[in-house]
Amino acid sequence: MPFEQAHQLFIENHHARRSGERKGRLMRGHNYAEKLLLQLVWWPLFGNFDNLLVIGPHLLRNLATTSISPEEKEVLRLAVHLGKPIRPKDIILHSDVNFRTARKWLYGLVEKGILRSITRDKYACYYELKEGAWQHLI
Repeated sequence: MPFEQAHQLFIENHHARRSGERKGRLMRGHNYAEKLLLQLVWWPLFGNFDNLLVIGPHLLRNLATTSISPEEKEVLRLAVHLGKPIRPKDIILHSDVNFRTARKWLYGLVEKGILRSITRDKYACYYELKEGAWQHLI
């Protein structure tokens, strides 16, 4: 199901289950920014709106403030999409870059506290997402 259709069903479902002020807040509060967040972050990560609760200002205020480069964001998206620890080889195949560039991007994300390295025989072979890493995609 395409995003627009799924989003419309999601909103209609919530609208039907609400009443009074909660219904009014849903219709007033779900505008361009909220839809964009769902379209650019939630949908690419999960592909559905199952288990999505209301994303409120409390979450948006607590978003990570560390800035990352567009290349690092792409590595982060890839790591989330893979759903398993990411390797330099995954980045090489996805982004058509050399090993040193892939490792540099991974090290940058480790230094910023977004990824954790997994070592094997003294060398970092894999990198896993730390809790809350997805917030850097917003």
